[in-house]
Amino acid sequence: RTCSPWMGRRVQLLVLLAAGLLGLVQSTSSQIDHMELAEYRLAHGQTVDGKPFYDDPVQLQKFVDAHNANGGGGQMNKRQIEGMHEYFLASTDADSSDAVWDGWMQVCTLVEAFTDVKGCMQAPSRETGFRATHLAA
Repeated sequence: RTCSPWMGRRVQLLVLLAAGLLGLVQSTSSQIDHMELAEYRLAHGQTVDGKPFYDDPVQLQKFVDAHNANGGGGQMNKRQIEGMHEYFLASTDADSSDAVWDGWMQVCTLVEAFTDVKGCMQAPSRETGFRATHLAA
């Protein structure tokens, strides 16, 4: 038994429609994955693209302005924040690590109070991706 040309076109249309819907589902799934990743990063001291929070110029400026306006002891800038963060990540000396950790915790408390940054303590190193949680583990 043979198919009429009309039936053949109908089957082709259904196949194309199914393929299109599958592509839409995969695209939507990919968008959801990217949104979940962005939300995770924003909750862990990162920018949406995975860099440390201080690479976000808007959040950095909010923190610097608030720090300087509240008499934070000198002008703060990105290089200083990054330097403190890298020093914190590298601190392993038992005599100084408590003071370094406490100091960075104070910085993070202020960062989170004055900006939209969350999870400052978990911010990754720009150079290595290393995090303080790696030390704690």
